[in-house]
Order: sequence, then C-alpha cells, then structure tokens
Amino acid sequence: MRHKTGKHLQAVAKLNANRERRCMPFVSRDRDGSITAVHEKRFPRSQEVPRDDPDLRAFLLQQLGAAEDGESPDAMAQSDREMSRVIEDLVDLMIAKRLISFAELPRPAQQKLLRRRELRGHVAWLNSIVADEKLI
Repeated sequence: MRHKTGKHLQAVAKLNANRERRCMPFVSRDRDGSITAVHEKRFPRSQEVPRDDPDLRAFLLQQLGAAEDGESPDAMAQSDREMSRVIEDLVDLMIAKRLISFAELPRPAQQKLLRRRELRGHVAWLNSIVADEKLI
C-alpha cells in the first residue's frame, strides 16, 4: 500500500478546490443589476456568484418557466411524468413485439410496471363511472 505524501495530499486538495471553483457560476447582468445570462466560465463583465445566490435562483426559476410570484417550476416535473409514460409505453411495445420478455426485467422494474398498470386500470374505471351519462 502506498503512503500518501504531503505533496500528494496538496495536489488532491488543489484538484478538489478547482472542482468546487468550476461549480461556481458566472453571471452577466443588465444595467439594472438583473441577471441576463449564466456561464460556466468567466466572460467580460461577468461576475462569479455563489450557487445559492438569491438572484441566481430567481433567474434560474424564471428560465425554467416558473411563475412571476416565485412558485417552483413545474416544467421539469411535467416532463418527467410525460417521459415516464413514454418509457412505459415503449417497454409495453417491446414486450408486445417480443423484443424483450417481461420476465427478463429486474424484479423492481416488473413490480413498478405492474403497479402502474393496476393504477391506470383503476383510473380508467373511475373515469368511466364519471363519464357514464346514466349517473348524471
């Protein structure tokens, strides 16, 4: 086993400091001081800000489609739901075309797919009750 020298530890510390430093974003601001862009590297007239800077957070929320009143953006969550459905449909299609076997999937994936099918069936049943004109 190699012993770490002081020089080696200094190099590792410097590398870790550089990694942290790269994580600090640079921002460009307009004349009013509002952030107009975020950069990974320094640009002319850009300034480095901490990742938890309130102005940076507000700018990023706005860029993600957040409401003016500061609510959290729902765009990413909506995209996740949509992609989840796409992947679920893709797995079903691949099984139907016999490209993969349901039994080949890892057990946790099988359980999740079965639970989704169960929930979807229940939601469809509830929708059919509400849509039934005889009940209205």
